[in-house]
Amino acid sequence: MADPFDDLDSSFSASQLGFGVGSVGVGEGDDGLDGQQVLDEEHDENYEPTPDDIEAHAEELEADLTKYPQLKDLVVGCLKAKLPPGWKPVKDENSDEMYYFNFEPTRPAGPTRAMTCIA
Repeated sequence: MADPFDDLDSSFSASQLGFGVGSVGVGEGDDGLDGQQVLDEEHDENYEPTPDDIEAHAEELEADLTKYPQLKDLVVGCLKAKLPPGWKPVKDENSDEMYYFNFEPTRPAGPTRAMTCIA
């Protein structure tokens, strides 16, 4: 079976996904990440999103849960999903915006298109 993450791009907005993160240091120097803080995902297997979390995330994904209630499971899956191998959350220290980047060298480098969710 093909790896569902093979076709993913290298960067997408963290505002589109819900992950807890913890700091592991600031990427500065030869890695090209000046002003970027590379974080580790703190994945909680027991995390259950609140109704407010689900509603807010559905809005970010432009998923109308009133019209399409079957999308709720997809939204919840996005909030509970682990990052694929090689991906890490990164915080831009200048703008405070977070995004996800693929640090695995066998995957494409650099952002090319937005990704909203894989459930």
